[in-house]
Amino acid sequence: MKLLKIIFLNIDNYGVIEYIKMFFYEIFYLFNSDYRKHFFHDESVTNAYEEIDLNDQSLIFDGSYNPTPIYHLKIIEKFIEKKNLSNFTFIDFGCGAGRVTFFFRKMFKKIIGIDFNFKYKKYFKDQIIIIRDLRKINSLNDLSLIKNDGNFVLFFYRPIEDNSIFKIIELFKNKKCYIITINVKKNNSSKLSILYEKYFSDKKRNILIYSNFWFCEQNF
Repeated sequence: MKLLKIIFLNIDNYGVIEYIKMFFYEIFYLFNSDYRKHFFHDESVTNAYEEIDLNDQSLIFDGSYNPTPIYHLKIIEKFIEKKNLSNFTFIDFGCGAGRVTFFFRKMFKKIIGIDFNFKYKKYFKDQIIIIRDLRKINSLNDLSLIKNDGNFVLFFYRPIEDNSIFKIIELFKNKKCYIITINVKKNNSSKLSILYEKYFSDKKRNILIYSNFWFCEQNF
């Protein structure tokens, strides 16, 4: 019954056709041994989530591991392939077990995951992970590994509240960035230009891609 409830909820959120596509990609990649480790995280080693009340909206982002759908990553991949981003640094805010960083690992000069749970380190043997509470990132000095880099792709699969995400994006206002958000409300900042929008049946489910190039160039 629980599985059926999840299926019908996803159909309601994404629509029948889009959900079938999502389901197909998840099954297809499940047979790829390189990706299988990014599908599941052993919650028994993550005591930070044991007392979570999922009915408490203030704790909604502190739940168990929920990776970004492969279907979403394939859509984003098509966008990235049209750009020359090989000299960009890619940052996944709220990286979890590293599905996103692993998926895009060959497309950027540097890929970094950020998460507050140090248990995820075991998935990042060949990649960089910074252990940090996203809500406590107040300046780029808090991310010493990237403060000297110039071009970024910032990725958010709604790991924290929308306004907290917007505050992190604001820290990069003087860096050239593409910003990718999933299931985050539209950012209407005058400093950002929207480049791509995709909305699912539930309009809160979306993929949005921005650039701050125009604003950044005006301030140099």
